[in-house]
Amino acid sequence: MGLSIEADNINDEDFPKDCSRDFPDVRLCVSMTGCLRAWRLFLLMRRVIFAVSACISMLAAQTGIVVAKDDVKTRTVTLETYFRKPGYPIPERTLPATLKNDYSDLIVKYAKRYGVPTNLAHAVVAVESRFNPKARGSAGEVGLMQIKPATARMMGYRGTVKALYDPETNIRWGMQYLATAHQLGGGEVCSTILRYNAGHAATRMNPVSKAYCGKVQALLQG
Repeated sequence: MGLSIEADNINDEDFPKDCSRDFPDVRLCVSMTGCLRAWRLFLLMRRVIFAVSACISMLAAQTGIVVAKDDVKTRTVTLETYFRKPGYPIPERTLPATLKNDYSDLIVKYAKRYGVPTNLAHAVVAVESRFNPKARGSAGEVGLMQIKPATARMMGYRGTVKALYDPETNIRWGMQYLATAHQLGGGEVCSTILRYNAGHAATRMNPVSKAYCGKVQALLQG
């Protein structure tokens, strides 16, 4: 980007060369010359200020810095929040030994496929069924992730209730539901658990979901 800085409509010819010759009143001549030079300097400084302001605005747009009238506001994004954006892998922590189980490979497989942190996925399965593929809930939830047949069918499942007990089938459909809860919850643990436990439309924490989240957080901490 090139910048051309020159005063508007003022040339060297505008300045008297010899005050004693060009003007009968020498004091008036000197005064006018000083004013013209001051005006030219003002115009030069104004252009410099405009150019600097334009550069700052361009840099602000590129770096995400928002320049306000009286202050400068910057957005700070944690690494984990940044990598939650679609298209980026989610950082993984070491899986606590208490969460390792016979179905870990399947949990990791579908957690990564649908963008759920693998530790969170393991903790949810642990709380839901204690890694028991034959578990059945009081409201008709089945299998490792205690997914309801009606919920699975809503997402596209076309098999039988019995087939939903199969570990891989159950994790596949349960993980899809958890992934949506994770997205709706903004990646935050308790917001995710609320939407997995009480439904995707849930927005207000309830005692059951709060206790559920407490168990998940304890497992995540090892």
